[in-house]
Amino acid sequence: MEHGAKAATSFTNLIKQTAKKGDLPGRNRSLVIGKAGDKPVMLVSPKKPTQALSELSTMSKKLGKVTPLAIGQVVFEENVVHLKALKNANEAVVKKAFLDYYRAYKISPPSIQVKLWQPTEWNAVEFEEDPEDVHEGESDAATTDEESEDDEAEEDGDSSAKPVAKAAPTSDTALAALQAELARLIPQFAHAAGDDNELLGALKKDAVDVGTNLKQRNVAAATEALKRLKQRIDSPKQPIAGRSGDTSQDHNASQVQPSSADASRKELAALIMRIPRAAGDDTARKATLAQMAGEANAALKANNLAALATLIARLRAALDGGDVRTDQAGSGSGRADGSVTGAGKATQAWKGAHDAWQDANDEVNKQLNALRAAILDQAKKEPAYAAALGEIADKGLNAITGNHRALLMASLMDIGDGAPEALRTHGPKALGLVTAFQNFIAGNERIGVCDANPFGVPVSIRDTFTPALARLAEALKLAA
Repeated sequence: MEHGAKAATSFTNLIKQTAKKGDLPGRNRSLVIGKAGDKPVMLVSPKKPTQALSELSTMSKKLGKVTPLAIGQVVFEENVVHLKALKNANEAVVKKAFLDYYRAYKISPPSIQVKLWQPTEWNAVEFEEDPEDVHEGESDAATTDEESEDDEAEEDGDSSAKPVAKAAPTSDTALAALQAELARLIPQFAHAAGDDNELLGALKKDAVDVGTNLKQRNVAAATEALKRLKQRIDSPKQPIAGRSGDTSQDHNASQVQPSSADASRKELAALIMRIPRAAGDDTARKATLAQMAGEANAALKANNLAALATLIARLRAALDGGDVRTDQAGSGSGRADGSVTGAGKATQAWKGAHDAWQDANDEVNKQLNALRAAILDQAKKEPAYAAALGEIADKGLNAITGNHRALLMASLMDIGDGAPEALRTHGPKALGLVTAFQNFIAGNERIGVCDANPFGVPVSIRDTFTPALARLAEALKLAA
C-alpha cells in the first residue's frame, strides 16, 4: 500500500472498527503517526504498534526516513479519535499531523476531535494480535471509496444503502471467561489424579494447551482444549477425544464409578456422622478421618464426581475398620501406634491450608464476576464512559492480581496432596510465591479500589486472600 486517498479511506474504516457495537467490544487497532521529511505519514493496522511502526517505515520509503510522533492503540468513541500512546508525545503536534494527513489527500477524517492519552493515563501495553483479525484487517485495508460511502450512508439512516458484511470481533470477555475457568479447574488436578502421576502430567499438558491458545487469542482452540481438560477431570480414566497417543486410560480396573451429586452428598454426610464413634479417643485417627472427609467435601464443591466417588469409598473403608489411608504406607507420615510424625503433621496442615486457599480463590472469583457485571451495567447507563468502563470490566479486573495468582496455582499443583517428598521438593518455591503474593496484596492500590468500589458490590479481595495465604505460608514453613 502507498500513501494516498485510498490509504486514508481505509485508515478511516479501520479506526471506526475500534468502536463498540452494542455489547460487543471493538477491534484492536494500532495507530502510528509521524513525518517523512516535511510530510505527515500515518498507518492504522490490526498488528501490534511496534510492528505497525515497521510497516509505516516500509510504506514511506519513497518519502524519506520516518520520524515517529506517536505510536499506540486507537479507539473511536463518541466521535472522538483516542490515541493511547505507548510513549509520551506532544498532543498538539500529533493532532496537527493526523488532520494534515487527511487534508493532503482530500479525504475526510473519521473525526476532527483527537485525544492523546499519555502512557501514565492508561495501561500502556501492546495488545495481543488476533491472527484471524490480522488477516481480515489486511483485507479491510483494501476497502474501496464506494464501500466507505455505503458505510456512511448506512450510519446516516439511508435504508437504500447496501451494508458491508463484517466479521464479529474476537471478544476479550470470552478470553477472560476461559482464563477464569482454567484458574477454577487447576486446583482440582490433585483430586482428579490421586496417586496417578501419569494422569497428573496429562492434566498439566492440557492446561498448558489452554494457556498457549489464550495467549494467542485463539478462542476456538482454547475452548476445545478446555473441553478436553474438563472431560479428563470428570472422567479421569477414560480416553480423551481429540488427543492421539493418550496414555491415561484405565490403570485401575477397580475404579469406583461416580454417583449423582445429590446421592454422594447424602452418603458423605452420613459417613461424617460416623467419625466420632469410629475414632473414639484416638485423636490421630479422628484427625485423619476428618481430613479424608474434607478432601471428599472439596471434590463435592468442585463437582468432581469421579474423584468424589473414590474419596467416599476410601472414607467408608476406613470407617469400616480398613486402613485409614492406603497411601501412608512407607510415606514416613505415621507410626505403628497411630501417632503422626512431623512429616504427617505437615501434610495435614498443607491439606487444610490448600482447601482454605481454594475456598478463598473461589470466593474472589465470585466477587470479581459480580463487580464485572455491575460495571458493565453502569456502562449501559453512562454511554459517555461505556468504552472505558467496558475495558476495565473485560481487562482490568481479570489482571487485578497480576500474574501472582496464576504462578502460585501452578506451584501448588506441583505439591498436590502434600506428600512429604513433594513438600520438600516444591515447598520452597511455593513459599516464595506466597510471600510475593502477600506483599503484592498488601500494597496494591487497584485491589484497594476494587474493595472500596462505588457500585455497591461487596468485594474483599485483600481480606479474603490474606488469611488463606497466611495458612499456606504456615504449612509450607512447617514442612521446611
